[in-house]
Amino acid sequence: MDLNVINMYNRMKICFITTIIADSFENGDVPEIFDKNSNHDYYLFTNLPEKNYINTSWDIIKLNNNEDFFKNIESNIIKSRFIKFMGWKYLYMNMKKKYDMIVYCDATFYPKNKKEAWEEIYELVKEYGIVQKMKYPERTAYTECVKIYKKKKDSQKRSKQMLNFLKVEKLPEKRYITENCYFAYDPTNKQLKEAFEFFWELYQKNITHRDQPLWDYVKWKKNINPYIGTKFFSSVRSTCLFGKLSDLNIGFSGHTYINQE
Repeated sequence: MDLNVINMYNRMKICFITTIIADSFENGDVPEIFDKNSNHDYYLFTNLPEKNYINTSWDIIKLNNNEDFFKNIESNIIKSRFIKFMGWKYLYMNMKKKYDMIVYCDATFYPKNKKEAWEEIYELVKEYGIVQKMKYPERTAYTECVKIYKKKKDSQKRSKQMLNFLKVEKLPEKRYITENCYFAYDPTNKQLKEAFEFFWELYQKNITHRDQPLWDYVKWKKNINPYIGTKFFSSVRSTCLFGKLSDLNIGFSGHTYINQE
């Protein structure tokens, strides 16, 4: 790797974030040990005691249930999406930290320490604002609303609510949707931050706690066009920049929430 590229990468301020909001440690995901780059930050935001997470490489940030952004929100699923889409704001407002790139991943994943690949992602983030993975070429926000219920990700009632919302708002049908299990973005991008704010405003209304259909609507409404297709954000584990927890460490009943209203 070129020395200039190495120096540029080491100067970048990158933060990797994830979140676990649960009623108990036993109910949630159990993060593991992974290799880190000492130049970057790795934060796991949780409402649970820090002592629960001694066998992980994440640095634990304890969230209180009386945080302003949790007011009037009862669902842990809804609460968990704050850091996912608004982590940039918490890092800046609450922790007084500024970054060149923020990388989010669900707690079922962890970032791999691959300098050259993250440098490539950084260049794409600066050009496009956000890098994401396409869910499936044939999957749209409308078909996702049907899958939500069939895959036990949310109730039939809320799945229909989301579907009706999209129809009323006239979201075009032939649009790809993204996987939101991990993505990288530029926290200084004003247009993107406005889109995240808009998403959070709508998401708190709990039309559905599944975020893919709503995020597609927000992308369309706010003209956000992620970079899609990088081999580093794919399901091919040999090239993907994220490792996955062992099945035994994946909580929330395999992340099915059909009984939660």
